[in-house]
Formats: sequence, structure tokens, C-alpha cells
Amino acid sequence: MRSGDLSSVSVPSRGYLQGHVFLCLYLYIPDTLTAKQHCFRMEDRYGSNPVWTDYRRNHKADIPPHKTCKTCIRGDNICGNPCSICCDPNIIIHHQNVKLLQQFISPHTGMVLDSTRTGVCMKQQKKLNETINSTRSRLTSFSDFICGICPQHNSHDAVGSTPPPPSFTLDVAKVKKTYKA
Repeated sequence: MRSGDLSSVSVPSRGYLQGHVFLCLYLYIPDTLTAKQHCFRMEDRYGSNPVWTDYRRNHKADIPPHKTCKTCIRGDNICGNPCSICCDPNIIIHHQNVKLLQQFISPHTGMVLDSTRTGVCMKQQKKLNETINSTRSRLTSFSDFICGICPQHNSHDAVGSTPPPPSFTLDVAKVKKTYKA
């Protein structure tokens, strides 16, 4: 990807977000890091797990709240326990950052995971929904990116028509023979 492709991207007003474009997990990396160093840093931080895996929001009692907070950043104030997207300023939700979007889509159903499961605030969940829907409308093969491991075609044996049981075919043959004669 060339940096000219992202001229319309609105980068938040944080000074340390300026940099090259590399689609590893973050959309932007600082100028001081090379792409390989950045990927190794991301692997050290998150490993092969999604961004939201180790996140847990604070709550008073044993049962977590049914909804996540509306937003983690109000003006210049960051709440005490921001969501996984708001707490890492280098993660930017963008339609070209497919590796990040894949983490918020269920591999089984292809639907966007709920904010109660991922723990992201409602503002970021709304951005995720809009970005994933716009990406799906832009790309016809977006499902190939989502389920690269599990193909969505129905050509395997379990989906084909099931043959009748052997005893049933014998009974049908007897009935046909009886009524034919």
C-alpha cells in the first residue's frame, strides 16, 4: 500500500501517530521503526491472539455490566479503564486494515462480534460496524479474507445429498416389483 492511498484517512490529533503505512496489525507505525521491527513488537505484545483477548473491564460486583461504556475518551480525558482499541493509540480502525477487522468477526458465522464479548466501547463498536460493512460493500471477496482457513463453498461430502439406507432400497425394490407385475 502506498501512503497516497490513505490521504482521506482522518488521523486522531495525537502527535505520535505520524508515520509510514504498513498493514501488519496497526495501520500506522512510527517513523523510527521499520516494518519488521513493528511486526515483532506487535507479536511480543499480542502474540497470535486478537487485540481484545486479554482485556477485562472493571466492574463492582461479580457479574459484569450488560453494556460497555459509551466512550473511553471524552475530550482530553481518558477513563480509568479504556477499551483495547482506545488504550492503544496506534490501532486505527480503517477499511484497509483487514487483519484488525478480522479479529472482530466471528470465524464461524461471519458476523461482527458483540461489544460485550470484545469489551470495546460503544463508540468504537459503532466504528467497527460501519467499517466492516463498508469493507464488505467495497470488496466482493471480503469473506475470503475473513475465512481464509475455512472455505465457504459446499463441495465437501457432508453437505451432499444423503443416500437412502440400504434396507429402504430393498423395500422400495420389492414394492416396485410387486406393483409392476
